[in-house]
Amino acid sequence: MNPGPTGEAVPLSVFEPNPGLDRETIYNYDIGVEYSVSKELTIKTDLYYSEIKNFIVVPFSSGTGPSTVSFENHPNTAQIYGGNLQFDVKINEYIKGFLNWSFKYFDQKGNRTDSSGEKINFLYAPNHQLSAGTYIGPFYGFSGALELTWQDEYKVPAFWRGIQDLPDKPLNDFTYLNFRLNYSPPFSVLGNNDPLRLSFFLKNILDERPQETLTGVNSRAPGREVFFSAELQFH
Repeated sequence: MNPGPTGEAVPLSVFEPNPGLDRETIYNYDIGVEYSVSKELTIKTDLYYSEIKNFIVVPFSSGTGPSTVSFENHPNTAQIYGGNLQFDVKINEYIKGFLNWSFKYFDQKGNRTDSSGEKINFLYAPNHQLSAGTYIGPFYGFSGALELTWQDEYKVPAFWRGIQDLPDKPLNDFTYLNFRLNYSPPFSVLGNNDPLRLSFFLKNILDERPQETLTGVNSRAPGREVFFSAELQFH
């Protein structure tokens, strides 16, 4: 709801049902290969293609008054091409890691638009993503992990972009870097064979503040966070 000029409640949008809505039809094709180069290195790769017919969209009309919101089928057919490549490395019994790169590209059959004049917009879908992780332990009760995730720039809905006064362009890429350290003391607690587990977690070390999903309010990530925990299992 939005306050009008005289204080009355004016809805941001009015929902209108669409009894003629057809269900989406999705065709997926994928192929994958996994190859062990050695005991220390494994390579995995996947390629896929998806085609979506009767793609369901929510067009928004422009104007100063409340817009009418309704689901409808887009006349174009959405196409998604993608794949990923992953390397799994095991240096020894205590050190291992991985590196993964995924990509996807978007296209559409047809040159028509929905009722608001838009072609199919592929939202919250970056073209490239990269993730990596290193895991150490356990030795002498210690184990740890360092994980990195990078996401390419991505498009957001024009409706929310207008409400939050954001520029008409994709949102910036961002990187999350997390670190975890665990310690299990070499003694039992309360006669339990499972030792106490202490954890330290440093999340979002780079203090990134992206808006991964727009909701009309400030939805930025909270930034750098630190957590401590103690865990004891009872049987």
